[in-house]
Amino acid sequence: MEEKTDEILTGESQEPSSPADKMKAVFWFLLRIALAGGIILWLLRGDFSSYVKTIANMNVYWLLLAAAFYLFHIVVAAWRWHLLLVAQNIHVSVFESFVLIMKSMFFSLVIPGGAIGGDIMRVGFLVKRTPPGRKLEGAFTIFIDRFTGMVALFSLAIFITILEWDMLFSIQSNIMQMVVLVLVLGSIGGLGAGFVMFFHREFERIRLFAFFAGLANKYSHGTYNRLINALDLYRQCWKVVLVCIISGMLFMHLPLAACVYSLCKAAGAESVPAGKIVAATTIGNTAGLIPLTPSGLGTRDAVISGILTASGMPKDKATPVPIVNTAVILFFNLAGGLFFILHRKSDLIKVSERPAKEGLSES
Repeated sequence: MEEKTDEILTGESQEPSSPADKMKAVFWFLLRIALAGGIILWLLRGDFSSYVKTIANMNVYWLLLAAAFYLFHIVVAAWRWHLLLVAQNIHVSVFESFVLIMKSMFFSLVIPGGAIGGDIMRVGFLVKRTPPGRKLEGAFTIFIDRFTGMVALFSLAIFITILEWDMLFSIQSNIMQMVVLVLVLGSIGGLGAGFVMFFHREFERIRLFAFFAGLANKYSHGTYNRLINALDLYRQCWKVVLVCIISGMLFMHLPLAACVYSLCKAAGAESVPAGKIVAATTIGNTAGLIPLTPSGLGTRDAVISGILTASGMPKDKATPVPIVNTAVILFFNLAGGLFFILHRKSDLIKVSERPAKEGLSES
């Protein structure tokens, strides 16, 4: 069942890969690392010594606050996944879901596949600790966790862009301005696609939509059907999905912006409005979803740096801030390895025999 679950989630057979396939995966992984490194080196071009000086002189207390905001982001992510598991009658504590998320963050960093690789490891940990008959529902919660997280990110990106619309015109680089515009338009498209997928049954009554849905499923090798099957599990508990989206906006993605804000303070930057920092962080994290580099390294930094610079922050501070932000992210990703080494509790996840809590399964 575990292999079947992985196959359902990935769309790929779990048969052993050939040496050529493994070499290809390693090649592309190393290429993505090289691309991330190249982008970061490009950002650090120019007065490198001033960047080093800014980082060396950062206020330790603001750095610790930034790390605390990122830790809070992870805790809320664990709580959201906990809600999604409980909605499927899989009862797991917030701490237990936190442990699995920390482990998946570690694997998303150290194995090819990035976030997807981390999710597959989360599936592996989950199905081993979930009794027969509940494995598929448990694995699909990871789909919904990603889905609600992206909807929350896209919604916040659109909202903050509307509030800070002048930000787009203040970017002097035509290339960066185009990148930001594409990311915002992509957020609108992603949000629309998420809405359509969640209410796909209503849209499938339209013959033309059903035709294109069939094409999407064909050319995605069944991924489209797997996604909507996962979403169908939550149609009857849409309130949980809504809570996850709203909490994702307020308590996951805004704390990430607070993390960057703290780093700006640590660097001594005083002139950039908080709204611009939220815009820089949110749109930068949207860029980080593009699977060009591992965990969005480099691409996220370039967008955040570009928007902060356009918002009035001196370049000797606007460049180090996203670099240190990436260092904070890497620190927690690597810290996930400690959970993998130290936390091997065999009964990590238990399924309750009780019915799902009242209200979770109601429409």
